[in-house]
Amino acid sequence: MGQICISVNRIYVHEAVAEEFAERLVKMTGKLRIGDGLDPDVDLGPMFSEAQRKKTKDQIADALAKGAAVLCGGSEPEGEKYSRGFFFMPTVLDDMDHSMRMMREETFGPVAPMMRFSANDEALRLANDSRYGLAAYVFTENMTTALWFAERLEAGSVGINTTSPIIPSAPFGGWKESGLGRERCRAALYEYMEEKHIRIGLREGI
Repeated sequence: MGQICISVNRIYVHEAVAEEFAERLVKMTGKLRIGDGLDPDVDLGPMFSEAQRKKTKDQIADALAKGAAVLCGGSEPEGEKYSRGFFFMPTVLDDMDHSMRMMREETFGPVAPMMRFSANDEALRLANDSRYGLAAYVFTENMTTALWFAERLEAGSVGINTTSPIIPSAPFGGWKESGLGRERCRAALYEYMEEKHIRIGLREGI
């Protein structure tokens, strides 16, 4: 629902598998159960605030006005049980492009915006066309392709065939406007250290 900083914000899908991917994504999204987040039978609780829900709705409206399509969701759930809390239906959008706010800004909402690509160079350019760079993900059966992307993606963490790249034993932090410095692991210790440079001029007789 947007409470996780490394949640997937933009999805670039190769055109050869885009239709099948969209169909499966919509099917899985439709199975998600919304309600009281403390209920063990519920998958998704409310959003954090009304301001965040409004931002999500505004971004969806902007995308639709510029040609995007709603494949599922896109609105608040109906019913008395959703009257208390900032609930919003998990949403899948298709036909996205970079003229839309959702592809330029962070959303922190339950939306999966899809944009199709035809070549890896194009996908890399689109993925890096962002002010942010906390985490990125690559899903492919070709490990050569996966490593090609991972080495070139402008993000502090890259997950290959996983959306859980963060582990306690590895450094965590972002690039660009996602922040400087690193948490966790040995790299985090360097954030608490001060470097000192000492230069000695040696002369004959000293």
